[in-house]
Amino acid sequence: MRVSLVLPARNEAGSIGGVVEEIYGCVPPAMLGEVIVVDDAGSDATPELIKALITSGRLAGLHYLRHEANCGPAAALRSGVLAARFPIIVTLEPSGRNDPADVTRLVERLAVPGAAGPALACGWRTRRRGSRLQRWSAGIGRLVRRLMLGDTSPDAGCGIRAFWRDAFLLLPHFAANSVYLPVLFRSHGHEVVHVPVNDRLSDARSCSVREAG
Repeated sequence: MRVSLVLPARNEAGSIGGVVEEIYGCVPPAMLGEVIVVDDAGSDATPELIKALITSGRLAGLHYLRHEANCGPAAALRSGVLAARFPIIVTLEPSGRNDPADVTRLVERLAVPGAAGPALACGWRTRRRGSRLQRWSAGIGRLVRRLMLGDTSPDAGCGIRAFWRDAFLLLPHFAANSVYLPVLFRSHGHEVVHVPVNDRLSDARSCSVREAG
């Protein structure tokens, strides 16, 4: 299956160029249909970096979109999904925390869109890195979602995921819906799987759209 890889970004100039290059180096060309960078009205050099990569002609299918105002990561993700040309979407963090080498394994766990089987494959950081406070906060969040929503996802906040485009666009859209994707997909009758992925240390910082390249 060919996929559209969506990178919602805001002021990620320090990492996003390397992440895009790594995606093209890790994901098989037969699988990677396109990469869409959605700049959520950032103020750094992200536009220049991505446009330079597009102009180089080395990375076929690389596109850049920009929000005219800051709308938040959920809106940036939705803008990228709406622009995507392929039925499978993969998203990961532009900070470099997610490993592009995991993309293939996530996509391979999905069913063909519309068929029986998983419509969402979530990354699961089984050896999660980060501070003790970050891990403690994540554990509290999991407990709250489990008690209030019956969400059994072991790592709902992991940024690398693969899912059916059409199923995603039918879900409710709100500011923090990315954390709730597993429970939202299940509530709409879809199967969800969790796939162990690499977790890398990084400096991650945690509308109208016009096409700019």
